[in-house]
Amino acid sequence: MQLLSTEGISKNFGTFWANRKISFHLDSGEIISILGENGAGKTTLMNMLYGLYQPSEGSISIKGSKVAIGCPRDAIDMGISMVHQHFMLVDALTVMENIILGNEPKSRCFIDTETARKKVDGLSQAYGLGVKSDSMIGKLSVGEKQRVELLKALYNDCDILILDEPTAVLTPNEVTNFFDILKRLRDAGKGIILISHKLRETLMIANRIYIMRAGEFIDETVPERSTVESLSELMVGRPLNSVVSREDVEYDKVVLDVRCLDSYSGKGKVLDSINFKLKAGRILGLAGVDGNGQTELVELIVGMRGAERGNICLDGRDITCASVRKRLDMGIGYIPEDRQAKGLVGQFDLEKNLILGYQRDKRFSAHGIINWKKVHEYSKSVINAYDVRCRGVLENVGALSGGNQQKVVIGRVLEADPELIIAAQPTRGVDIGAVEYIHQKLIEMRNRGKGVLLISADLDEILKLSDDVAVMYEGKIVCLSENGRYTKTELGSFMTGGRTEEVADE
Repeated sequence: MQLLSTEGISKNFGTFWANRKISFHLDSGEIISILGENGAGKTTLMNMLYGLYQPSEGSISIKGSKVAIGCPRDAIDMGISMVHQHFMLVDALTVMENIILGNEPKSRCFIDTETARKKVDGLSQAYGLGVKSDSMIGKLSVGEKQRVELLKALYNDCDILILDEPTAVLTPNEVTNFFDILKRLRDAGKGIILISHKLRETLMIANRIYIMRAGEFIDETVPERSTVESLSELMVGRPLNSVVSREDVEYDKVVLDVRCLDSYSGKGKVLDSINFKLKAGRILGLAGVDGNGQTELVELIVGMRGAERGNICLDGRDITCASVRKRLDMGIGYIPEDRQAKGLVGQFDLEKNLILGYQRDKRFSAHGIINWKKVHEYSKSVINAYDVRCRGVLENVGALSGGNQQKVVIGRVLEADPELIIAAQPTRGVDIGAVEYIHQKLIEMRNRGKGVLLISADLDEILKLSDDVAVMYEGKIVCLSENGRYTKTELGSFMTGGRTEEVADE
């Protein structure tokens, strides 16, 4: 049965057309994947299906009948649910409370929590989600939170499930388990639309694949007739180079020296005797499942958090007590893991975002006064150099796609020519063309003698870029070695606590 179809739907914002004449269909019991570069129009299309936007032209049909989806409530009532890339969960509430929030079952004047709990636990058991209704969201792993988002959709009795980058923060083992769940949902007759930038995963799970470019569908294919190379070329319109050009460089200078770092939070000890050195001209890849201390370690190095014990040295100078501004001035460049919360101000235009943190730099100001003419010319050069797809330097950065926002952050940091680059999840949620570009930029900095600390949950990225590899688990570095000593499977075991090696204090 055909669950969903569109006929020539388009969406414009003034003179700009985000989607043009899109027609596709989704059947019961199938998974389709929609691939495209950042800014290709995938999000706009999904927002029309979920009622956040209304089409400027064309029509949407549900089970053969044309419908008008005026808001997300309409979409939910029609059997459409969407799981966003950034989880929409409240840490202070339980699984059951999050799932029924805004849709609470009533018994007379009271919330019928017992009925809700039975339904949540029943769905979790039926689809093998392994989530308990009384668990606190704040205590769940990233993979468990992803399953709670699925439970929310199933609780609303959805037939059509839209998933936006659902594996972006999952480990390889969690991806495998997640795909097993999707297959159960498909076999139960659900229709699933998967938005992903991970082409190998698309080939593993999708029944059919649509490719978008510049707001239009340009091709439809199936995994049996596709490869990673063919899909990537269709997405970006050119062959991609998957090999990074790593030069054989050798420097004696230690850019970053971290010694015996301990840190605590309200939940207890979050970092436990962290020791490592990063030399100039090397990339140290720090792998780990989100929530095992990587964020706290980065915040300590950048100066956003204080240490209870230990020292941090940059180029031989102790910066343990230095301010964030001082560390930036001394040569630390920071690409944050959450570009929206920590990297950008969505209401600011590109010009202002491209000088955030560097507005006092002599490149842009003198005697405390910003030279906006210089900022304007600089912003145009960065936009061109980093291929930021936008309408101009005065466009609000919040209007850009996620990948283009990431290019703004990376351009701002690398153009400052720092000695140490801390790149936390630098390619999360960006398309394969942008990934290629970001990887090349990080390798270029490494080849120029910079030190790069790469924090990523993507083991393929770690193994592709790093000279040395470390793994964090429960606030400790449980593995530290040259790249190549351990296989991807072995590193995955370190990430989940199944293995540890002795990492000596220094």
